[in-house]
Amino acid sequence: MALSFTTTANSPVGNFRLATSLVSLDNSYPTGGYALPASTWGFSQIVAVFVRASAEFSQNRLVRWNRATNTLQVYTALGTEAAGASDQFTFFAAVTVLGR
Repeated sequence: MALSFTTTANSPVGNFRLATSLVSLDNSYPTGGYALPASTWGFSQIVAVFVRASAEFSQNRLVRWNRATNTLQVYTALGTEAAGASDQFTFFAAVTVLGR
């Protein structure tokens, strides 16, 4: 499986576009995080990603965007990334993506 995106907004902001999506995770977390292809939102480049975890998610998971690798990473505790192939299927987060 892979990430599932439900985009709720995609609007121009100056020379950029701002998209907001609900991201559902899957049952096989890839080591190093989930790739975030810019093409998901019709962008050629991602400039920034802002992550808001759901209430259920924030109880026992942390999510961050790794700019260097352009991945969405899941942590089970501060400084502890989720294990490769672990099940994150019941978790989701809202992401706001700034791109071109």
